[in-house]
Amino acid sequence: MHAGALASRDDLSPEQTRRAAGIIQEAAGRALNELRGILGSLRNADEVDGRLSRPQPTLADLADLLDEMRSAGMRIEWDDALQRPEEIPAPTGRNLYRIVAECLTNAGKHAPGAAVRVALSGGKGEGVRLKVTNAVRGSQTGRGTVPGSGSGLIGVAERVESLAGRIDYGTQQGEFVVEVWLPW
Repeated sequence: MHAGALASRDDLSPEQTRRAAGIIQEAAGRALNELRGILGSLRNADEVDGRLSRPQPTLADLADLLDEMRSAGMRIEWDDALQRPEEIPAPTGRNLYRIVAECLTNAGKHAPGAAVRVALSGGKGEGVRLKVTNAVRGSQTGRGTVPGSGSGLIGVAERVESLAGRIDYGTQQGEFVVEVWLPW
């Protein structure tokens, strides 16, 4: 996602480009560590390469993800109206993090340069609502973007369904919208 954002920006200074490249390098390292963790869990081991596996990102890590994406040049508007987020069940928090990450990846690939709005709301007993929107650009207009396989949204839908939630996504009035509800 960072590489896509960097490729679409021709207005960055050399220092901003170096910073974005560093973020890409860091993200690639984290992705490899996560992959090691996944492979390790498939082997039913508590250790990967002789080290304890790292914890999966949670809802508490979402602000860091958004800051990281912003520093890579993505314009993100964040509306957090979630009540008592520290009480959210761990599986729900992990999946929300992953869903937001996938939505940001998709926006960066298919609508480079467009602002992305991420809104999170809800509370215990009413559930969690997530809405991610961005202007329709890129593959919809034929301007150079990375072609999508659709597997990212399939993965998001599988995460939502695994928690007995609901998902709706598509184009609405010139924007691509992903809306998720998860029970809580």
